[in-house]
Amino acid sequence: MPLKDKDRLREYKQNWALKNRERLLAAKKEWYQANKERALAKCKERYANNKEEIRALQKIYSREHSADAVARVKAWRKGNPDRYRADQARTKARHTDRIRKWSAEWYAKNKAQRREYNAAHVAEIQARQKAYAKANAVAMREKRKAWLKKNPDYMEEYQVNRRALELGAVGTHTVKEIHALYDQQGGRCAYFSVCGAFIKKSGPFKYRKDHIMPLKPRNPEEPRGTNLITNIQLVCIACNSRKHNAEPYKFTQQYEGRLFPDLPSFL
Repeated sequence: MPLKDKDRLREYKQNWALKNRERLLAAKKEWYQANKERALAKCKERYANNKEEIRALQKIYSREHSADAVARVKAWRKGNPDRYRADQARTKARHTDRIRKWSAEWYAKNKAQRREYNAAHVAEIQARQKAYAKANAVAMREKRKAWLKKNPDYMEEYQVNRRALELGAVGTHTVKEIHALYDQQGGRCAYFSVCGAFIKKSGPFKYRKDHIMPLKPRNPEEPRGTNLITNIQLVCIACNSRKHNAEPYKFTQQYEGRLFPDLPSFL
């Protein structure tokens, strides 16, 4: 067949397909429903044999038709909310670790962009959060209880920092800093030279966090301590109860000077 005839035939087919688009789509859908497994198997085989080529074509198409793709996805989500939620839940359960890793990488790369978006959509974000909290109150409560049971140190740290904020103290400290301080003290009470007590990270002998200079001293004229890790020491239950909100030098006087010669190096 001459080249001109081939071009004319191709043009004729294209015009015919445009005029009979609905008819062709209906026929394709009917064939797909009748041959679904066969079609899926063929698609998987083709994808496996041409993975790199297909991915490259998909990236090119996505770049050239990004606006159309976003509009189609939004329209589909709006028309199929239940199916969309089910798909999301199934995907999260199947790829939890990958999603967390991807999210962390994305947030690290787009911190400035995220801050700008949050600042420009404060009311919208708050309304969305309130609506979600109202619709999922029971689930959120149970999830929070399970998390606190698994991570008691974080709740304790939150309460300490909140109390310090209410008292007007400067600074905060984190669980990681407390764990580092525990390792630095070698699992011993800060007043080990006097009490000889060992402390643990959990259980009945768990350490107590003590502010070296109290946040609210007994004498109002005394300077207040900060809530920074530099003003924190880990002590046993007995020393924590005895010291309470006393200044360190007054507390050590109770031991008649025995503490001063053997002060640990980390105090």
